[in-house]
Amino acid sequence: MINPHEHLQFIADNVEAFAKADQELTASESWKSAIKAVEMDHSSQTSMAGKEMDAFSSDAYRQWCNAHAKAKKTYTELKLKIELAKLSIEVFRTIEASNRNADRTLR
Repeated sequence: MINPHEHLQFIADNVEAFAKADQELTASESWKSAIKAVEMDHSSQTSMAGKEMDAFSSDAYRQWCNAHAKAKKTYTELKLKIELAKLSIEVFRTIEASNRNADRTLR
């Protein structure tokens, strides 16, 4: 049997973790342009395409990509777990409504 209280408690317990994951993902996304700009500035290439190529192949950009992927994974996992908890509550509500209708029919 689905216990909606457990699912509600899970959501309540993970609000802070979800907010932190969202914050880290947002911060990570805003660093992308800054890292690219700094790395392009350090490039010895003369063309913009060459500078961009150097920026995207830099260690700093690779590190950012790894950190961003981890932040995105954490955010997505928490988001999906919370959505699953919400869906479980909806299933419980549907089952309860069906049971009430069955009880009325039997009377």
